[in-house]
Amino acid sequence: MAFSEGSQRRKRAWRKPREEIGPGIIHPDSSSSIETASTESDHLKPKRINRTTLKEPMSSSEPEPVCTIEQSSPEPTSIGSVSMDRSSVEEGLNGGSSVTVGGAEAPLIIDGSVMEGGGQILRISMALNCLLNRSITVTNIRAGRDKPGLRPQHLTGIELLAQMCGGRLKGEGIGSSEVTLCPQAIRGGHFTADTRTAGSVCLLLQAALPCLLFAPKSSKVTLKGGTNADMAPPIDYAIKVFQPIAARFGVQFDCRVVRRGFYPKGCGEVEIATPTGPVPHLTAVTMTDPGTLVGITIHAFVAGAVPINACHKMVMGARKALERQLPGVGLEVKEVQETRDSAFGNSSGIIIVAETSTGCLLAGSANGRKSDPADKTGRAAADELVRGVRSGGCVDEHLQDQLIILMALARGRSTIRTGPLTLHTQTAIHIAQLLTKAKFWTERVSGEKREVHLIHCDGIGLENKLTTPL
Repeated sequence: MAFSEGSQRRKRAWRKPREEIGPGIIHPDSSSSIETASTESDHLKPKRINRTTLKEPMSSSEPEPVCTIEQSSPEPTSIGSVSMDRSSVEEGLNGGSSVTVGGAEAPLIIDGSVMEGGGQILRISMALNCLLNRSITVTNIRAGRDKPGLRPQHLTGIELLAQMCGGRLKGEGIGSSEVTLCPQAIRGGHFTADTRTAGSVCLLLQAALPCLLFAPKSSKVTLKGGTNADMAPPIDYAIKVFQPIAARFGVQFDCRVVRRGFYPKGCGEVEIATPTGPVPHLTAVTMTDPGTLVGITIHAFVAGAVPINACHKMVMGARKALERQLPGVGLEVKEVQETRDSAFGNSSGIIIVAETSTGCLLAGSANGRKSDPADKTGRAAADELVRGVRSGGCVDEHLQDQLIILMALARGRSTIRTGPLTLHTQTAIHIAQLLTKAKFWTERVSGEKREVHLIHCDGIGLENKLTTPL
C-alpha cells in the first residue's frame, strides 16, 4: 500500500495518551520548536513541527500580542534553533525572509493526515504561511481519502495562493501527496482560479480570503468551478452567513455570483473583491449570547431543465418541517428560476437562514438530487437548520471552523459559543495554533443539558503595513 508505513506510524501515534480540553481539542506545547541538525550535512533538512501537549491559556493580564507585516526586506538570518513563539512569527512576516539554516531555506513540515486529514489542513497551512512569509511543506495530503493526494480543486487553490504571494510551488500535481510552497510578499491585483471541474469555489474562497484581506491594495479574485457542490457549503452560505459574521472581525469583501455551476461540469463563476481596500488588522469578536429566533428566510432555486414546480415542492417540504419543529417563527420565502446566463447546467438547491435577536445567523442547505423528491430536499435543509438552532450555539457547525483562522489573526481575545465541536473545528484550531502561536482553549458551558462550548482565542494581532492609499 502506498501509505502503509505512514499509516503504521499514525496508528502508533494515535494510541499515545493525550491531554485535552473539550472533546478532542489538543493544545500544542509552547515548547514545540523547529530544530535543526548541528552537522553541516544536515543543514538543508526540513524542520518538523512537534506535537502536542496541553497548554494553559494566556492570562488576561498578559500584554496583547501584535504582529506586523513590514514592507522592508531584511537580510536572511542564519538560525541554529528556532522556537515557534511570537517573536519568530514576527520575524517571518511578509516582506521579511523565511527562516534559514546554514544559508538555505528550511520549510516547516505539516502532516496532512492528522485529525480530519482532508483539504482543510492544506488550505489553512498554505494561507497562514503566505501571510507569515514562511516556506511550508505539507505531507501525506488527504492520505485517508478514497482518492488521496491533491484533487483539482486543491491544486487550483494552492496555485492561486502562489499567484497571490509570488511564490514557488514544488511537487504540485493531481494525486501528489506532498507539496511545498515558498512564498514571497503578498501582492495585490486581479487573480483567477479555475478548477475546470465542479470543485467548490467556496473552498477556494476560504484559502484566498486571508491573503486578499492583507494584500497591499484593493484586489479581486475570480473563482471558477462549482458554486453548489456536495460536501461543501454553497456560495449562498458564504454570502448570507459567513460574510456578515466575518464583518464583525473587520473583514470587508464583495461577493458577486456571475453564474452558478453544478456537478459534473462546474462552469460556475464568482467574483470576490475588496473595493474598500485591505484591512489594517482584524478585530477580536465575542459571540456568547445566541438570543431568540426572530425570523427565517427560505431561498430555493432551479436551473436549466429543472421545472419551477421543484422549487415549490422544496419550499413546501421545508415549511412543513419548520412549522412542526420551530413553530411561531415568521418565514420569508424566495423562489428563483435561474436563466441560461445565470446558471450552467441542470440543478436545484435550497438554503434556509435563521436570524436571532442578537444577530446570530445559522443555516441549513441541500442540493437537489435526481433520486430524491424535491420536498425531501427541503426537509433535509430544514432539519439541518433545526439541529443548528437546537445546539445552543451562536454559530452552526459549518461556521465554527471557518472563523478559527480569523480568531487566530485578530487583535485581542475572541470568544465564540458553539454546540458540539466538529472535527473540522478541532483540526483548524490545531493547525492555526501550531503555525501562528495564537492561544486557543475551550470550556464546556456548565448548567446546559446540551453539549455547549466556548472557544476562546488570544489572537496574534497581525497588522498590515503593506497597505497603500486608495
